[in-house]
Amino acid sequence: ASGSMAASGESGKASDVVIWSLQTMTPIFRLCEHTFGVSCVAFSQDEKLLVSTGNVQDRKVVVWDTSSGCIVASTRLEPRPCIAAAWAPVDGALYRFALVGEQGQPENNVFLYTVNPYEGTIECERFRSGQVQRSYTSALFSPDGQLLLCGTTSGDVITYAVPARVLQEVIPVCKGAVTGVQGPAPNGEYLVSGVDGGVFLMNSSPGLPYAQGKFRTPGVLDIRKPPPLVKLSGEVTSLSYLPGSEDALAMTAEGGLYRVSLDGDAGMLREHHSAAVTACAFSPSNPDVAATCSKDSSVILWNLNDYSALFKATVKSAGVEGLRARALGGPGAALCVCLVDSVLISGWEDGQLRGHSMATGELIWTIKDVHKGGITAVTASHNETFIVTGGEQGTVRVWDAQTRGMVVELRQHTKRITGLEVFVGDEAVLSCSRDESFIVWDVRKGCCLSAHRTKMGYLNGVALAPDQVQVVTVGSDKRISFWDLREKNPLQVIPDAHGAEGMCIAMSPDGSMFATGGVDQVIRLWQFETGSLLSEVFGHSATICSLKFSPSGKQLLSAGADGMLAVWAFTSNAIV
Repeated sequence: ASGSMAASGESGKASDVVIWSLQTMTPIFRLCEHTFGVSCVAFSQDEKLLVSTGNVQDRKVVVWDTSSGCIVASTRLEPRPCIAAAWAPVDGALYRFALVGEQGQPENNVFLYTVNPYEGTIECERFRSGQVQRSYTSALFSPDGQLLLCGTTSGDVITYAVPARVLQEVIPVCKGAVTGVQGPAPNGEYLVSGVDGGVFLMNSSPGLPYAQGKFRTPGVLDIRKPPPLVKLSGEVTSLSYLPGSEDALAMTAEGGLYRVSLDGDAGMLREHHSAAVTACAFSPSNPDVAATCSKDSSVILWNLNDYSALFKATVKSAGVEGLRARALGGPGAALCVCLVDSVLISGWEDGQLRGHSMATGELIWTIKDVHKGGITAVTASHNETFIVTGGEQGTVRVWDAQTRGMVVELRQHTKRITGLEVFVGDEAVLSCSRDESFIVWDVRKGCCLSAHRTKMGYLNGVALAPDQVQVVTVGSDKRISFWDLREKNPLQVIPDAHGAEGMCIAMSPDGSMFATGGVDQVIRLWQFETGSLLSEVFGHSATICSLKFSPSGKQLLSAGADGMLAVWAFTSNAIV
């Protein structure tokens, strides 16, 4: 493969297939044929054709010409659902690909399609497997096209003889499902990955399930399993050989990217979150350092020079999200984060505030029972002498940064705190809540200085302008509201600023512009003085949960429920 194109499929009604140029990062073709969702896409080995399969409602398999975006052939989909697709080497004028699916009783769920693109014909045949029935997870043809290797949910690789369309061998590999088969490497060996985190070596010769293999299992499942070449942390979700190398790249469900060599070494190249990223924050003193937290019970400190993780810290006994994690005694999700001095501070679903060393990633302190029901917002004073937290039940609390003792509790909100801002001078704090209000607090006296309430919808985010008088809010009503703290009602409202609920807002350091994001997955940049829209960008595939400007104002971070952290730059008041 040249690596010049990529293909993606959409879910939902009127779902399209998009072919992308990886040079320009722009769509080449938007292919409109599937009605209810796309389950698989795969390029032919010469990249001239693309196959796309629909979901169980769509029931279509379509072959596309990648040079024109036109349909070459289409037919009724088998199997349903389709789990994986693989193309065989090109054989003259004919192209062949295989589709595999979940276990189909009483017949096998592996199919071979033959396409003649010059005549626009497509034919389908079922592979025979006798009494062996499996649910399949992956498919790969051998370089000569004579074998089809299929990973299964039962931990074995099944090989099919393509000319005879019949099962040839069952090779036990791992405990749990096989997640991928890749190869062969230049030495002729295949790599097999498993849900148990193992990467296994499989010889291309029949009956040799690993490099030291001594047994063969012709059509019969052997209960023995080979030892893994390497064992990674978490399920291996993706596996691919590096071109021109005997090494492979492996991605795990825990967010780790590894380089795996055939001599049994595995080195981590990158780390990321494996679930929704709930919040992000810049270092106030270093624009090249940022932090994120996630529902996967981890926090990451990032080096934005090369976009690598300086460390990823996962709180032990975690790994299960939400209420189930709490029931099992784990911390649940990390919900908010800020950076203070040399400490990454995060608020958690279990109500604990945790501090990790920015130098080592080590957990150095914990404050228990900070908020009942979870800590939903956290920030720090400009002089870094105190920390402010907001909770699920509406309380705001101020903590001494050195002793970590509570200084004052601020009670007036009745629902979740969704945003916190500290005024210049560190004498007042601004909080907003899902109770439809935002409040300015005197930190020293522990009293309310002013309170403002929206007429409809709850508030999800608040931004304080540099003049310390003007405030901008976003919320469930999809509107952006501009406030003056000396006035009761908003000075200006932008109706339908987003197509769905607004979830977050960030003000640039100079106050000239602000950014908003929400459920509609769009980031919009606005001019603060006039409220006019400057630009909008699309990058996330789920709700945008958090936005933060860098101290220099030259970059914007966005964190999403799709598990992605994006770094955006600016040119002439536009996001690029």
